[in-house]
Amino acid sequence: MNQRGWEPGRTWAASKTRIPKAADGEIRRGKILESLKAGSEEIVVLCAGAGYGKTTVMAEWAQSHKARCCWYHLHESDNDVFRFLRGMAASFSNAAIGNPSDLNRFVKAAWDDFFEMSETFFFCCFSTLPKEDIYICLDSFEVITDERVQTFLLQFIEYSAGRVRFFFSARGGFPAFLAAALMRGQVREIGVNELCFEEWETELLLNHMTGKTLPRQVTKNVQEYTGGWPAGVVFAGRELKRGKPRFKDSPLFDCTYLYHYIFYEIFQKLSFDMQQFLLDISVLEKIEAAVCNYALKRTDAECILEYLVRENLFLTRSATEQNCYHCERIYAEFLRERLPASRREQVLLRAEKYHISREENTKEELFVECLGSFLVKGKTGELTWRTKKTKELFAFLFCEEGRRIERDIITERLWPEKPPEKAVILFHTTVSYLRKTLTENGLPNLLLSKNQTYAIDMEYITSDMDVLKRWHGYLKGDSIPEGENPEELLELCYRGYLYGEDYLWAGVYKEHVEQRYLWILKSLAERELAQKDFLSAAAYLGRAAEVDDCDISTLERLIKSLLLGGDVSGAKREYERLVCIREELMGQKMTESFASFAEKIAGSKKNFAKIVGIWEC
Repeated sequence: MNQRGWEPGRTWAASKTRIPKAADGEIRRGKILESLKAGSEEIVVLCAGAGYGKTTVMAEWAQSHKARCCWYHLHESDNDVFRFLRGMAASFSNAAIGNPSDLNRFVKAAWDDFFEMSETFFFCCFSTLPKEDIYICLDSFEVITDERVQTFLLQFIEYSAGRVRFFFSARGGFPAFLAAALMRGQVREIGVNELCFEEWETELLLNHMTGKTLPRQVTKNVQEYTGGWPAGVVFAGRELKRGKPRFKDSPLFDCTYLYHYIFYEIFQKLSFDMQQFLLDISVLEKIEAAVCNYALKRTDAECILEYLVRENLFLTRSATEQNCYHCERIYAEFLRERLPASRREQVLLRAEKYHISREENTKEELFVECLGSFLVKGKTGELTWRTKKTKELFAFLFCEEGRRIERDIITERLWPEKPPEKAVILFHTTVSYLRKTLTENGLPNLLLSKNQTYAIDMEYITSDMDVLKRWHGYLKGDSIPEGENPEELLELCYRGYLYGEDYLWAGVYKEHVEQRYLWILKSLAERELAQKDFLSAAAYLGRAAEVDDCDISTLERLIKSLLLGGDVSGAKREYERLVCIREELMGQKMTESFASFAEKIAGSKKNFAKIVGIWEC
């Protein structure tokens, strides 16, 4: 200890283990705290970007349970597992939990074995734990990347057996090492939606900070501008306290200090490439991966956008449009202010070109008939193929539904009998013919190629398969939208997927589509039977029996549906078909009469007479 009473290392440890106090102007997040109090999960994870009040919420909880709470603010240096464990021990000691003398010796000891240190730590902490639950709060956990630290925490969670409740605050995404605990229901995740202020909270905070009741329109404007982002609301409150709100222009207040916060706490910590990407997309009216790739001359926009969303960095997925992203107004204005005018014009010009090209392409699209004969129709009529292999290549890529397929796989499928060198030559010739055919029909960019992989851009293709896909989705989700008519499935001219095409590779695709069609028909029949609409069920079962004319169980259900619906002659007709199928396929000659078969289905002669209205032998 030096002359001023400081002990080396103690000041640093004390600052990292002291529970923060609420700053002036902060409001209690009662709704979140009450939900935590009511919950029983062993682990609570608060994950969001900077300025969402994660530490504030966790500190509120810690202050209200101070006698049983260990607080540890993490730093990158805590990726040294020995330093981390010493810091954890110091947090226990600071909270007066565990044996003080044991913890003090633990902190001062020179450790060089991780496993021995872990075991000793557990002993020091758990040997004298209070009977009540204790809480361990780990702040800024996003800095931890060392797997040994994460492994230790997983062991700690398991070792504590519910006596300890862990709180993690982390910028960005959910800590991946807790994924298994999340699956087991041990984790309560609190994200951006819960941490954002509701309008009443914004109003309460602004009134508290300014010391007066502000007009409702002022708080409403701040809520809309900040999106409820706590840091934005706090900076707005500081400006409103100075008495200089603005309503007509944007922003609503002087954002100088708020922009400093965004820059130093978020933006500056990103790589240069990520910074430039964000600056560029900030001027786009609609943020889509395809637009970003074209406008910025890149190919990885989708990966970057997904990363930014996952890590809670500026972007969220659009709630109304698929494959679109949204940048909050406050962030977008911060980014636009830093983008040079020349670059802004360049990005907007290329984005405009993309949309024009897209509009032109949407005017030209192909319709593919594939549930019968394989036909491809453009705006001017059916496409004419230069060679049979050109058509086969298109059919193969169409079956893959936009997935990128490697060249070698395609050559193996389409030219299995040719030597590899010859197959590659034939492949490139066929690709050239296909591209020329598509170009002649107004779709020069329909065939996609990159790094020796090929695909068809399905965005400009519609087909009779779309009906099956749509109904498969409805029935899988057990919800048929109002206005949809399932009878369109009966109107399909289904003869078999790629009917008439003897492609060697097509067998698995044909089987898959047929099984999907049969599943849809049988599922619809089950829905109709549940509603006792027997004849409607028979219509779907009848079509299924046509598709798979060897399916005895479907034929038997069809006969039953016809009987229950009162169509005795139809049931008789299908029964005769059943007799033939059993004899031809299974070698079983049915001696049972239709009457006894029908009686067995009905349950009794009396019930059969009641259903049909007559008794026929």
